[in-house]
Amino acid sequence: MRIRPLLACATLAMLALPALAANPKGHGETDLGLSGFFALTQSATGNFVTHTTPNWYGGTVELRHVSSPLMGFEAAYSIVGPHNDTWSTTAPLTPPGFPCTPACSFTPAATTVQTFDQTFSVDWVPSMKVGNLRPFAVLGIGALLATPDNGQVTVAIPSSAGSAPVENYFSLSSVVTAAYVYGAGVDWQILHRAGIRLQYRGEMYKDPDVAASLFPATGAFVQTAEPTIGIYFGL
Repeated sequence: MRIRPLLACATLAMLALPALAANPKGHGETDLGLSGFFALTQSATGNFVTHTTPNWYGGTVELRHVSSPLMGFEAAYSIVGPHNDTWSTTAPLTPPGFPCTPACSFTPAATTVQTFDQTFSVDWVPSMKVGNLRPFAVLGIGALLATPDNGQVTVAIPSSAGSAPVENYFSLSSVVTAAYVYGAGVDWQILHRAGIRLQYRGEMYKDPDVAASLFPATGAFVQTAEPTIGIYFGL
């Protein structure tokens, strides 16, 4: 189920190639796009761990060049603002290097870490100019960087009966993972060299585990949907 939107986008792009190749209006155009989006991210579950990411806001910058209907490319950068990710588990954990004081294994309470995500990608953008509209598709690959706002998290570890929990610190680290970008949209030309850009962008990537020192990686693939609205300027 997780890969169906990606496969559907790729199939539609391949089916559209003959129509795009027949369009004689393509010519060299370069523009800078600035957009905002609402990110909706799936939760990830694996190895008895669940990682939940709240829906949040972000922005995208795209430098795009279209020389013909089939020859369109862009370099894109997007960022999702700081948001509180939560890791939880139903199984006892034995974190790597954790001393057996007061216990070797324990089941931590749900742990929240504030993170922000950045994605860098290079995308193929086939398009077709129809009057003041330019429908387009997006298919590319890049890297997602998940960064915690702090270098460690404090976790209360149950102690012996009648004793107060013992606090322990677990390190957090930035994680880079491959990201596959797909989507479609339309540019609506309002002025001679500027207009409105409406698009749906999606990202698929392996769940980044910034809390790997405490929670094992889920190993799951995750999708983020990004309904997007913005503007573009011709360069």
